[in-house]
Amino acid sequence: MTTYAHPFLCLMCQHVLDDHSGIVSSITICKAFPEGIPDSILGNTADHQQPFPGGQGIQFEPKYEMTDAEIARWAGR
Repeated sequence: MTTYAHPFLCLMCQHVLDDHSGIVSSITICKAFPEGIPDSILGNTADHQQPFPGGQGIQFEPKYEMTDAEIARWAGR
């Protein structure tokens, strides 16, 4: 299992599919990537606020109103 050094933006996205188990590592699928979110997105090395190959045209959209600074913090920037 990959461990990430900072929170990943997917936790704040309205498209993430949470199994409600309460285990953060279980949040690894979303509407854009039903077979599994790519590590480059989970690890915040790819910007999913932009189109991403295989993402079905779906991009990050916050669950809640967020400032650019909050998005940047969650994206590890």
